[in-house]
Amino acid sequence: MKLVAGRSNGRQRGLALALTLAVALAAVALASLGSAPGASGRPLGALVVGVATEEMKGTSDNGAGFYGLMRSANLSMSRIVVTWDPSNPMDIREHAAIAGAADQAIARGITVLFVVTGVNPRVFGPAENRMMFPAYLQHLARQFPQVKNYVVGNEPNVTYFWRPQFDEAGQPVSPAAFVDLLARSYDALKAIDPSIRVSGGGLDARGNDDPNAVSNISISPTRFIHYMGVAYRQSGRTTPIMDELSFHPYPASAKDAVGRSYAWPNAGIADLDRLKQALWDAFRGTGQPTVEEGLRFNLNETGWQVEISSANTPAYYGREVSDVTDEATQAGNYAEMIRYLACDPSVRSVLIYRFMDDANLAQWQSGMIRADGSRRQSFDTVRDTVAQTGGMCAGQERAFRHETGVVGAAATFRLGRKPVRGTSFNFSVTAEESATSESKIMRVPTKAGLSRSQRANVGAYFGQTSVAGATGSVQARWVPLVQFPAKRQKAGWYVYAVKLSAELNPERTTTFVSGAFRIG
Repeated sequence: MKLVAGRSNGRQRGLALALTLAVALAAVALASLGSAPGASGRPLGALVVGVATEEMKGTSDNGAGFYGLMRSANLSMSRIVVTWDPSNPMDIREHAAIAGAADQAIARGITVLFVVTGVNPRVFGPAENRMMFPAYLQHLARQFPQVKNYVVGNEPNVTYFWRPQFDEAGQPVSPAAFVDLLARSYDALKAIDPSIRVSGGGLDARGNDDPNAVSNISISPTRFIHYMGVAYRQSGRTTPIMDELSFHPYPASAKDAVGRSYAWPNAGIADLDRLKQALWDAFRGTGQPTVEEGLRFNLNETGWQVEISSANTPAYYGREVSDVTDEATQAGNYAEMIRYLACDPSVRSVLIYRFMDDANLAQWQSGMIRADGSRRQSFDTVRDTVAQTGGMCAGQERAFRHETGVVGAAATFRLGRKPVRGTSFNFSVTAEESATSESKIMRVPTKAGLSRSQRANVGAYFGQTSVAGATGSVQARWVPLVQFPAKRQKAGWYVYAVKLSAELNPERTTTFVSGAFRIG
């Protein structure tokens, strides 16, 4: 969540005019739509496209114009933020605004998604607050029985929304606390209505994994999932904690294309398989389903910020502080994103952050509608893309199968003949994820090296025939040199062997054996 509910609540300069224009446009749009289909009318398995925004709260029409515009853009899910204050634990803040917006959305066949989070980043740190929270969720569910989709928490892997991230010893504490909160929340909501879908996380795409960082102390999403799995297993729980994983795959820069990958262990839209693997590593063999067992993604925040043209600057104020792209590129990115995600059966929904721009340039301008109420190119592009695809894949669906080895592992050996007086022996390794390495130099009888059966069981030969060893670490996408201790070896034939083990699941290993090389 780029803006906390309350920090930007639809009351900035220029927003009143924009909403007035929006209502007028919505009236035209609704007239052309006729009666709106219900959520049950969507094709089974179709990608749900919607918006994550708060500007409909507190409007004079309870968001009627806003949701009319959403319907005219073929958008079918609206995220509404609900904040909990443990000092008044049963009070539903902004109750009237939430109720009005939810009714207006549902009346137009738009699914409502509640994101329930704390009023400040320290709310869920204390265990006593986590124990109080489920009663509030049940109260909320009883007040809004028409809402069947919940996200529990918001970006618990970043210090801006969850504190503390680490303890004084530098060990991560937020993942275990979040698992505790999520388990309690899941049970509470399912007790009210088993059909409620519970999403966990809203994980930020980026984290630095540094408890001593100068700013943004955070945990990368891949490692956060790993720590969640550790906490889940330690809890002894045998039932699920979530139906979906909520994730915020913003691009690292608005100048980035949809397909640009993050460096491991962070992740974006192009890296969802990385998170699927992390979920398998974390929860395989437990009561929490992995993606291959039915867990789905709720991508309930993403967006590309755009530059403001001189013609539209009167509707804005302040100074831009982030990277921006042009409006045509934003429109193309949104269309590409929808088509790409529609071909991933594990993704249930994607929500664009903000439908209408924040007028404050220091905040977020990724909307399909400018702050003055005029439409960007992306409005028509999203509308047409959803209409053309129906949220369905137009090509080949992308199947996922978990890896049992190290992702992207490779080794490059140098096998030229070496002098008997030589003492330098090395080769390079790499992987698409961080790993540890165990390497050996092994003496073999002939230049044939190891047989096929010996290669298949090379671990058994490590201790029997090795004459030198080295251990190390492999940082994702780096190509470190495996350097053995300087030592002469006897004349003869040798091979290199290296076993890489995935950092987040050492049971996943990949072994490489070189051809034979001659010493002397």
